[in-house]
Amino acid sequence: MKTKILILILCLASAIIACNKVSIIEGVGESGNTTATPANSGNLMVWTATNWGAGIITVTVNGKTANITSYFTGTTIPDCGAVGFANFTIPVGTYAVTAKDATHSWSGTGTVTSGKCTTLKLQ
Repeated sequence: MKTKILILILCLASAIIACNKVSIIEGVGESGNTTATPANSGNLMVWTATNWGAGIITVTVNGKTANITSYFTGTTIPDCGAVGFANFTIPVGTYAVTAKDATHSWSGTGTVTSGKCTTLKLQ
């Protein structure tokens, strides 16, 4: 009986955690850079248009972290390097991208192209 209760509790906990996982969906892709980048590097910006209501979102890419402290209310994608979003200048390549706040978590990938800005939107 105790084993069944423990399994039930674990299943419920997994379901609750799964409900808070949200995916990262790549925005329009590449746009012109607004900041200079070293050779063989590019920019990656992670942003959101939703007020998730759970505080600052911490984004991790290639061992670096940056915070999302605001959400975008415009009708287009924000400019690369925009204040309030997670901005990274990293070598060319494809990277795992993770993000989390107090109650949500996101994961996905982003591909960085030399001299370009890739944007990822949290959904």
